[in-house]
Amino acid sequence: MTAPRRTVSRVAVWLAAFLAIATGLRAELRFDATELTVKPAKVGEKKLTADFTFTNAGPAPVRIVEVHSSCGCTVPAAPADAFAPGARGVLPVVFSSGGRQGPQRQMVRVKTSDGAEHQLVLVADLPVRVAIAPRMLIFRGGEDAPKTAVLTFGDDLPVELLGVESTSQAFALDGPATLSGRELTVTVRFAGKADQNERGVLRVRTRGKSGAEHTDLLYARHLP
Repeated sequence: MTAPRRTVSRVAVWLAAFLAIATGLRAELRFDATELTVKPAKVGEKKLTADFTFTNAGPAPVRIVEVHSSCGCTVPAAPADAFAPGARGVLPVVFSSGGRQGPQRQMVRVKTSDGAEHQLVLVADLPVRVAIAPRMLIFRGGEDAPKTAVLTFGDDLPVELLGVESTSQAFALDGPATLSGRELTVTVRFAGKADQNERGVLRVRTRGKSGAEHTDLLYARHLP
């Protein structure tokens, strides 16, 4: 009656040894940096690439099986190859800035074939092309005094004014917009009826030194 017990004991020993070996052979992907900062190399550059380099520090091959980003503007390109022990690789991540301004922080989640997960951070240091103050012009009741918004340009200077257009007849320019150095001043008056609730958008079109054209929006609101 003791033989089966010895067999079970031997199986348990072999199983423990196998698990120990398997654990010891677990791959270990190590990124040189888990956060990288990128910035445009020239005015108007819209696509920025961060190269996350890594090493397989474990004794078994490893493959990147999944990559996900926190925004559709951030696209990681996982390499298809498996990486042998000691091998190095690169995970490129492309960020499309679009019309974004200022610092942008995007997350990338990486899963490897051994079940491990890694969190990477891409920080895009984007210039502030233009600051608008205030962005919303609010008129009330019978108020007929014009209101002013100032656009301050911080990039791609000098700037050329191409035009200002209102989407609503209730809001009109009170004289031409004036450009002085970095600042563009737009003055708007309410041209509608005092008892009407009105909304409008003013499109400000400019061209920078690089030749890139931009349309910035001012918002106007009238409250009875």
